[in-house]
Amino acid sequence: MKDTISWEFYTSRINKKDRFLTRYYHFLRCRKAITILDSLIKKHVPANGLDIGCSYGWYSNILISRGVQSVDALDLAVYRESVITDPAITFYNEDFLEKTFDKKYDIILAFEVYEHIPADDRPAFLEKLSLLLNPGGVLVFSGPNSVSLLYGCAFIASALKNVLSEKKEIDWHYRIPFFHYNRVLDSHDLAMVTWETNGVIPLYPHSLERILGTRIIQAIADTDSRIAPVLKGLGANYFCIVQKREND
Repeated sequence: MKDTISWEFYTSRINKKDRFLTRYYHFLRCRKAITILDSLIKKHVPANGLDIGCSYGWYSNILISRGVQSVDALDLAVYRESVITDPAITFYNEDFLEKTFDKKYDIILAFEVYEHIPADDRPAFLEKLSLLLNPGGVLVFSGPNSVSLLYGCAFIASALKNVLSEKKEIDWHYRIPFFHYNRVLDSHDLAMVTWETNGVIPLYPHSLERILGTRIIQAIADTDSRIAPVLKGLGANYFCIVQKREND
């Protein structure tokens, strides 16, 4: 298995600030996202892309480096340490749901965005994603999986509250199960191509980083990547590839 980035590279070049658990699972998300994007682009290089919730612009730069001609990057926050430097990337400090677009896209990235949107606005969010995709275009989507080994206990507690209050949907941040994503992303004009989870191994507490050290953490991440397909659905990070149907 060839790693796209190492734990040492990630902690020295990408994220030095967050606490260990946050960095570890974000590191796993970065590796999985790069693997998925490389696999997609090897088959067909999209002409343009949209990166929703682009943060520092890491994934926007990856798209450009793989041959995508132009990327629109969108985020409500303006990050001082943004890595958006390529002139082919245009940054918009705007709300995705309120922004007016004058084009459609061959690839759209929506990483860790859906769970931050109020539950009532999520259908409109998904509908707008579909409208902005060209026929045959691809949406690469990720979110936290509440029925993972990491988030499972909190999910059970919230699910019980949900039942007692007679609500129909679990809509709290970090309380969305993988099967909810699968259901809402596979619609009449969007087709689920593949889905998976990673981040299966729960690591507690934050002090483990000092105890384990760089090499052992890297070995744990590599092991996680190998067992995640076997324990599909139990990983903290949910990823899927969704394609716009050609008969749009």
